[in-house]
Amino acid sequence: MSDGRGVPSRVLFVTGKLAEPALRRVLGGLALPFQWDIAVMRITVAALLNTPWIAKFLEVPPGTDLILLPGLTEGDTGILTERFGVRAEKGPKDLRELPQYFGQDGPPADYGAYSIEILAEINNAAKQDLAAIRTQAEYFRASGADVIDVGATPGAPFPHLAEVVRHLRAAGMRVSIDSFDRGEIRTAVECGAELVLSVNASNLAVIEDLKGTGARVVALPELGQPLDTLEPTLNALERAGVPYLIDPILEPIGFNFMASLERYAEVHRRYPEAGQMMGVGNITELTSADTTGMHALLLAICQEVGVTAVLTTEVIPWARGP
Repeated sequence: MSDGRGVPSRVLFVTGKLAEPALRRVLGGLALPFQWDIAVMRITVAALLNTPWIAKFLEVPPGTDLILLPGLTEGDTGILTERFGVRAEKGPKDLRELPQYFGQDGPPADYGAYSIEILAEINNAAKQDLAAIRTQAEYFRASGADVIDVGATPGAPFPHLAEVVRHLRAAGMRVSIDSFDRGEIRTAVECGAELVLSVNASNLAVIEDLKGTGARVVALPELGQPLDTLEPTLNALERAGVPYLIDPILEPIGFNFMASLERYAEVHRRYPEAGQMMGVGNITELTSADTTGMHALLLAICQEVGVTAVLTTEVIPWARGP
């Protein structure tokens, strides 16, 4: 510990209901030279704790010689020392900093791990030259994108598609292709694209081209139709052994937004083993509001309904930047 007062023999960690599981994981991964207990107070958010309230309700196990509070706890720790005869102090503001607090190595190896991939789309790539596409791709990669999505333009020729995909792959980037056109999909996958956006009854024949390539596809219900229209597409993909994600389609606010969220939950119930993709542009691009906050809420929904990939765009000015 950093205060120079020696190593305690038994520490009582005080926390709230939400933080308890994370606190147990962190402490369980440390080789601590003392015994420890956790006191879960009758409050949801630990940062809202204050020392007079803690003193009123806390129960301290025998042998405790340190009460460690969340770093954001309000109030004087002396109140607890006087009440229980045990030294009390405030720890770090973030419980993931506990290893350093106790003189151990930093965050665990899996700190910062995530389960949702970010696909960043280069919109209308067919109308841009290779240099412009590479510039955008590098920007998206530096901004945290896992996959660069090459957005084709319906009805517009894309003669340099093969060159674009090969160039991005040679630069070490993962690539997806956003097109319903069978020829464009085949070209992109042959050149190294690993994900196809998208497949439904309108282009089901493309599945034959994807057998054995290892490429995944995004399966869609029929436009404006219920989820049951997914079945023929999913059955065809299963028979062909082509891996897939499901995208129930996120609708803009005011255009059945809530119903579209319910579709993601329903897909998760029907196909619990299948990953889903969410294209967030219908919200972030079409809502003149802070996209950081909207992304946070949408990702919280994604985490709960099994979404493993999100497709993002930066076309409108308020959707751009960090």
